[in-house]
Amino acid sequence: MALFNETYPKGDLGGNAHKVILTNGSVSNFHSFWDAGAYIIQNDSWHIVRPMNMQNLTALKTVANDYLNTYGSQVEQLAKDINPLTWAQESFRIAQNTTYPYISKTNQLDKNYTMLAY
Repeated sequence: MALFNETYPKGDLGGNAHKVILTNGSVSNFHSFWDAGAYIIQNDSWHIVRPMNMQNLTALKTVANDYLNTYGSQVEQLAKDINPLTWAQESFRIAQNTTYPYISKTNQLDKNYTMLAY
């Protein structure tokens, strides 16, 4: 998914060219913000690093289990759909309806925005 507009007539490179200001005042590119789970699943005690270490793997498993406990069979059913076309269509709908409309107005992200997709 990429944004095409007057600012990015050739596209924003899937958010890589689009700089956003995070709630803590730091600057990130938009793609990295979403790659990091919109920073929602991270906290001050750990950050996702590449390649993943055992601390990250353990933390992500905890987050996944929390989602399963909160959303139950709905999440399990979604996780069983391994068709990349389904994932792409879902991502496209989210980008169209949630992700890009907000940042077309401002590049300053707030807590309400980060909660939209969750």
